[in-house]
Amino acid sequence: MSSARIIRKAASLAGSGKADDAGAVLSGAAVESPSGRLFIRLGLISKSAEQFRAAVKADTANRAARYFLAANLASAGDWENALKTAEEGLAFSPSNISLGVLRALSKYKLSGDLKYLLEAETMLPAATLRAQALVLCALEERISALATDDKGSAEREHHIGGPFGWIFGGLDGMAAWIHWAAASAMNVMRNLAKPSKMRGDGMVIQADRLYAHGNKADAFELYKKALASDRQNALAAESLAVHCSQNGMPEEAAQYLKRLENILGDSFEHDQFSKLKADIAYAGNRFDEAANLYEAARGQSRLDWIIPYRLGLLNLRGKDRHGAADRFCEALSLINPGLLNERLALLGSLSRKAGG
Repeated sequence: MSSARIIRKAASLAGSGKADDAGAVLSGAAVESPSGRLFIRLGLISKSAEQFRAAVKADTANRAARYFLAANLASAGDWENALKTAEEGLAFSPSNISLGVLRALSKYKLSGDLKYLLEAETMLPAATLRAQALVLCALEERISALATDDKGSAEREHHIGGPFGWIFGGLDGMAAWIHWAAASAMNVMRNLAKPSKMRGDGMVIQADRLYAHGNKADAFELYKKALASDRQNALAAESLAVHCSQNGMPEEAAQYLKRLENILGDSFEHDQFSKLKADIAYAGNRFDEAANLYEAARGQSRLDWIIPYRLGLLNLRGKDRHGAADRFCEALSLINPGLLNERLALLGSLSRKAGG
């Protein structure tokens, strides 16, 4: 069987959750016919540097083997060998951007001098997601050392800049007004015989419009008024729980979530609120609980960058850089608000304040 067919078979097994079987297929083929491609696949499954070293030995000119070996060594914190491997790879391929980023990252970790990462900043968007994720790991580790109360980038939407950003921003604003008008009309028709509910729902609709336009403080106060006006207003309770979880008020968020559960009664679906529960646990420093809840929420929010990002942060807290890099790869592959550049800028600011 050709190496290409073996690799496809192993990929199919790994994709079905049979990583051990995939490894066995590749190992058997590699014994019979040593190949850099086969050893690379083995390394990706086992996360073992030895397999990548075997790939380099089998094909000394294989640039991919040297890249994967350098990335693996960086994940393991072996910065001296990561630097050595990256420089060896660049000797074969001087224009390899990802190897250039890994070399800059290794120099930064060995020297502590941020200039190496800043010099590589323009290369980051063109580097592989793995290289970007390893840089993000290094940034988060250093930020947490300089600012012990930092819990990572805040959850928010991504807004593009330039003329298109202005156009889409205007369309978003128009959509918020249209939604407000339509929801207000429906509220009147639906609750004409229930004036207290009409008043409460009207406040929620108005608060949603304020929130959409960025006026979150006034929206928060209006949500509170809506819940005071209608103590059974589930939308107001949920919005208050979300706002508190995102603004450093985990105790208040938990209270509003409990109130929401009481309002909904038997119709409260715990799985539906896994993400909100996870945010509250994370804000309250209950990190083990948050990790379990974020894992439960992943299937419901596949396009939400904040979930894999926070799981990566939690992996770093557990000293699992391999796991953190996997999660950060996922987060960076999704639409996010310039996460990597934002954290690099923050570290630059913190470093200047710390004098280094």
